[in-house]
Amino acid sequence: MSDPEKSDDDSTDDRSTQIAYARVSLRVVTFLGAGVLLACLGASMHLFVNPDREVPNFFVGIGSACVGALAGVLTPQISSRK
Repeated sequence: MSDPEKSDDDSTDDRSTQIAYARVSLRVVTFLGAGVLLACLGASMHLFVNPDREVPNFFVGIGSACVGALAGVLTPQISSRK
C-alpha cells in the first residue's frame, strides 16, 4: 500500500534528485578516470623519452589522488532512510 503522507510530488522530487545525482556522479567518474589515464600516459611518455630517469612524483600523485577519489565516489553510501 502507498504511504498516505507521501504525495506524488515527493516521489517525483526523489526521482529527479536521484537522476541529477547520477548525472553528476557520472561526470565526476569520467573526469577522474580521464585523470588516471592521463597520469599513466604521461608517466609512460616520460619513461619512453627518458628511460634512465624515474617517474616524477607529479604523475604518481595525480594518479593516486584520482584512484582514491574514484574509490570514494564509487563506494555505496549508507542510507539512514527507513
